[in-house]
Amino acid sequence: MAGIDPTTLADIKSRLDLIEVMREYGVEIKRQGSGGKACCPFHKEKTPSFSVNGNKGFYKCFGCGESGDVFTFVQKMEGTTFLEAARKLAKRVGVEIAERYDPRAKVRARLYQINQELAAFYQRCLRQTREAQAARDYLAGRDLMGEIAERFSIGYAPEGKNTLFTWAKKHDFTLDELVAAGLLAPPSRPGGRYYDRFHGRITFPICDAQGRVIAFSCRLLREKEHTGKYVNSPETEIFKKSDTLYAFHLARVAITKAVPRRAIVCEGQIDVIRCHACGFATAVASQGTAFTEEHVALLKRCADTADLVFDGDRAGVKAALRTMTLFLSAGMPVRIVSLPPGEDPDSLLRTKGAEAFRACLDAAEDPAPFLVRKMREEESSPDAMDAVMRIARAAVNAVLDCPEPVLTAKFLQDAAEALHLPISTLDHDLEALRANAAEAEKRRAEFLARQASNAMHTPESKPEVEANPIPEEASEYPEDFVEPEAPEVVDLEASKNLAGALCELLAHHFMESDVMGCLIRHLPPAFVHNPYAAKLYDLAIAASLAGDSHLEPPKDDPDFTQYLARLCAAPDRIVAGGEDDTPLTFARDLVRHYWLREFERRSKLLAPDSLAYLQLVQSRKRLQALSWEAAEPYMNAMDPQFATPKPSSPQPLTPPITPTRESSPEFAFVEPLEWLPDSEDEGDLYGTL
Repeated sequence: MAGIDPTTLADIKSRLDLIEVMREYGVEIKRQGSGGKACCPFHKEKTPSFSVNGNKGFYKCFGCGESGDVFTFVQKMEGTTFLEAARKLAKRVGVEIAERYDPRAKVRARLYQINQELAAFYQRCLRQTREAQAARDYLAGRDLMGEIAERFSIGYAPEGKNTLFTWAKKHDFTLDELVAAGLLAPPSRPGGRYYDRFHGRITFPICDAQGRVIAFSCRLLREKEHTGKYVNSPETEIFKKSDTLYAFHLARVAITKAVPRRAIVCEGQIDVIRCHACGFATAVASQGTAFTEEHVALLKRCADTADLVFDGDRAGVKAALRTMTLFLSAGMPVRIVSLPPGEDPDSLLRTKGAEAFRACLDAAEDPAPFLVRKMREEESSPDAMDAVMRIARAAVNAVLDCPEPVLTAKFLQDAAEALHLPISTLDHDLEALRANAAEAEKRRAEFLARQASNAMHTPESKPEVEANPIPEEASEYPEDFVEPEAPEVVDLEASKNLAGALCELLAHHFMESDVMGCLIRHLPPAFVHNPYAAKLYDLAIAASLAGDSHLEPPKDDPDFTQYLARLCAAPDRIVAGGEDDTPLTFARDLVRHYWLREFERRSKLLAPDSLAYLQLVQSRKRLQALSWEAAEPYMNAMDPQFATPKPSSPQPLTPPITPTRESSPEFAFVEPLEWLPDSEDEGDLYGTL
């Protein structure tokens, strides 16, 4: 269980009185012999149905069905993982839990220490320095000083660009540690200066579920050109935006004690702070990014349902619908709160008070009526048959992955009533969609099995390959490209590897300017190690830049010429994937995965405890999570060792002369990093690289 020896768990449990532990969490238990009864802490009731067996250390509510032991009780009351609850109880009774060796534990502990001490330093600067008067005035104007500033550890980072260096030297922190913590930006060029990300800003510490400071969100006091109002810490070894909720360490206790256990999900940190200041202590927010499945899973530890309080503009509605679907897919009920036009939680609470906000919460809509209402507002003729079909389809898709039958049935019933349709219609559509999804998954599994079988038997089943053997330096050919046995629709996600996928794309789409523009801008030739893929990439670039309508293979390489001829004669599998699988989107996927693969290759050459290794790992994680629109400038802004060539004009195919793998001032890989062995795979295109 959670990596702890069962004997140790039994020892911890034997030293605890379950009833006394529950009383510490506010459960009023009336003892009856060795056990007791109480009103359930997990749901609202008047007659006690929550029973505790003290001898067995077990509880059960005969009203809502909640049951467990002392570990699960603490886990539910605090919204923690099982391991966290076990550690807390072990510390309470003096039992030592043997920890597995973790070579990165000391590094993480150091990062926690840096963030915690710096947050305290920023708080002192806000309270005591003359320079922070403007910050104090701003916060006072927003009614964020006093107790609420202390509760959320609001601070101020001094303007002086050397202040952070002086503080770090005094506390024996190194520059590399400050970079690893996301506080300093490393020099962008050799001989450049380190840059304090947060100087001159109001600081809002971000904490993990245990209340440890792991990052900062900082607001600029004076508007500056080309400078964002808010700057957040980059992702580090202890901070990941997709599974961190602002103020969750404060809200989870309030959520577990609330009846019902309902969380309030806001869009911004100031909204959350205002909610807590006005008594709505169950409020949380994501960290400057869209809500994720990990966020929902984190909330589900302690909450049974959630209220989404997003802006009423078009973007806010879109975010609410997307987030609503995530909660439904996790089997968690959700409601959507609509605020008066132009208001957000902060402005509404400051101008009209807690009662006005409470009224909005009480008037929250269930998800189906909200979805139907908002989609009807987008339609010019909402009662037309095509509009009704679109809305019905969106409603069914919203619960396609919902694992809870009751929640699904209630959603479809509400949607059917709002659309004036019989619920059987939506039930039929849902069954059809799920059947189609199951059939698609079955076909995908069959295709993967067939591809694996083909790859295994390719040398024996293609005698022409034996008659015309591939030269030794290019012996990866059988793994790079496996022709389908019949010209059928092929699942692109099952492409054998990056080299094979790149070759297919280039062979069929080298004349398309948007595809080649994407590759030339963002896929350095140094990243393409497979010899056949590298040769074909060079040919495609040359043909695109020259405006040629065909690829001209070298006359001294008949084996490559034969390979290219067979490749061009094979069916174009890229355009068979559907409207979302275009050559351009496929090219973007290739570019991203080549970058991810190169990050991994580079990291294997570094010591696991080095700063360079940590930076590579974090950059890889970030690139993996970004949308293409965000990933494109991120790749361009990457450290010089990963810089891509920049086009010399806005035209899609007018970059400077493409650097080669052997020598190039634009790339750090001026020498071949390591050519893949003949038998080494280039990595699965859609795998977890």
